Amino acid sequence: GIMLIITAPNQLDVIFGRGKSILRYPGNVRYRDILTHLKAAYRNGQRCVSKQQIVDEGMDRIKHGAPGCTVRFLKEHAEEESNEDHGDRDHSSNEEDGESGPPAVPSPPGAPRYVEVDNQTARKKIQHFLRDPKVRSPPRAAAI
Repeated sequence: GIMLIITAPNQLDVIFGRGKSILRYPGNVRYRDILTHLKAAYRNGQRCVSKQQIVDEGMDRIKHGAPGCTVRFLKEHAEEESNEDHGDRDHSSNEEDGESGPPAVPSPPGAPRYVEVDNQTARKKIQHFLRDPKVRSPPRAAAI
């Protein structure tokens, strides 16, 4: 299949990675906020709701963040993966399914390029967050 390269993620996309810029990315902040509300139910293992149902609910809330917009889970594209032509075009919106995304975050020259991960990988990321006993929050700006 063709791998679509995304050079300008939109504000709601969830980006895999580490570091302050990833932690503070608007889509990642939203991701943590949504899942933090589901964390207690997941960890308490409520009998009437399975853990898988909670993961599904988290996935649904994250992916359908705004009317007419599908949120993507993205990872940085490793150049060694591109040993053939993968349709190297800028896909900052969901043009293939007729939906437009929220505004893209401008990317400077030489900025990372991303690819969308499959739903199974996204679910594993959600499960990992829900299992993690620490509640992560973005780093705070130093007081002046």
